[in-house]
Amino acid sequence: MMQRLPKGITGFGDIVGSGIEEIEFKQLCFHLQNSFGFRGFDVIKTIHESYYLGKFLSDNEYLFILMNRYYPFISFANSYVYGNANFVDYTDISDYISKMNYRFAKILENEADYYKVLSKLDLNRELNKELISELNPVELGVMKYWRPQLVSDVIYNNWD
Repeated sequence: MMQRLPKGITGFGDIVGSGIEEIEFKQLCFHLQNSFGFRGFDVIKTIHESYYLGKFLSDNEYLFILMNRYYPFISFANSYVYGNANFVDYTDISDYISKMNYRFAKILENEADYYKVLSKLDLNRELNKELISELNPVELGVMKYWRPQLVSDVIYNNWD
């Protein structure tokens, strides 16, 4: 369970490291497509800069994957409409990703340079002072304007 949101997670203010490149997100997704037998995969372009979004096709159902652009935090959803995701847990894929042990060299934080799959429980946690205590002043100011309620609102924000 996440104890604190790391500085720069929103994409506002001082950002630690240079973040995740789109090619890294695509490589992960194509690896998952091949490993789990998904029939198709598409990157979905969003107008939002805080996360990448992809869509897998499996047995006539869609599985959406979201990854924060600044830290390799990954989540899954069974629906996604205009920035609103219905987050779900996919234990088999989550376990597989956790065992990959892939490091992002460009990210400076020790604990945040590996893929981390966030559970539905993590994402639906209500924000509190401890969770946001490491965010920079610009991030806190933007949060006052947008008034996020949940961890997912910050990690996968749709703010401009």
